[in-house]
Amino acid sequence: MSSNAVEQLENFQLIKFDRFDPSTQSTIRIARSPKPIPVKVVIVGDGGCGKTCLLNVFATGTFPEAYVPTIIENVVITLVTPTGQIAAVTLWDTAGQEEYDRLRPLSYSDVDVVLLCYSIDNLSTFHNVADKWYPEVAHFCPNTPIILVGTKSDMRRHQKSQPHFVSPQDSSQLARQMGAVMNIECSAKEVSNVNVVFDAAVSYCLGNNRPKARSDNDHNRSSKRLSRAKRASMFIRGKDVNTTPGDSQEELVEYDQDGLAIIPDRRKRKCRII
Repeated sequence: MSSNAVEQLENFQLIKFDRFDPSTQSTIRIARSPKPIPVKVVIVGDGGCGKTCLLNVFATGTFPEAYVPTIIENVVITLVTPTGQIAAVTLWDTAGQEEYDRLRPLSYSDVDVVLLCYSIDNLSTFHNVADKWYPEVAHFCPNTPIILVGTKSDMRRHQKSQPHFVSPQDSSQLARQMGAVMNIECSAKEVSNVNVVFDAAVSYCLGNNRPKARSDNDHNRSSKRLSRAKRASMFIRGKDVNTTPGDSQEELVEYDQDGLAIIPDRRKRKCRII
């Protein structure tokens, strides 16, 4: 490995070497993309819904046993894509408590993708996706893609003792009502689909090359998203919701049997993380 490549590696906080074969491909990939591509991911949702656990397991591989409320915290992880791109991914963990409502919007600046989280064993966190979190995201970052993330999927084994779980059908329908680009369930405790969540987020951003600059159409985009938020809220409250003709919705990405996103060729999203 060249001295320049070594110097780049030393500047990174974390390199996930398990995502490629360092003995045969690392030098080539680093040489192809010497400058990391910045990707900012913001995680939002109710306090205690599993956001911090999800982030910790992905970044450090450890599951925190004690609950400590987060205000705003961020960590940088460097990922290498199959095409040789290096992505410097900044993960922002935010506070879900009401007392931080005025502080949290500071994290939305220049965001590339939002992970909108709820806990599948807590219907209140699911309802708040439509009632609080989606309207907030629609207001502050209307041009940003959203991934709906259901945490604590391991709790489904306790469904007999706690029957009020969010069903996959309901989460899929809510994702469509919001125009989310993906809908994923995961378990930080069992490390199930944790990598899929973040890999999909980064792959979507790099594959779409979405601009960060705000456009003149932001207000219209925000209005459309707020309209979707109202329909989403009506949906989870059990009311009949009909999609307004002509109101564009982003297509959801399907997943194969291994839990990997199936990206349509027409969208040219070939930048996957392995």
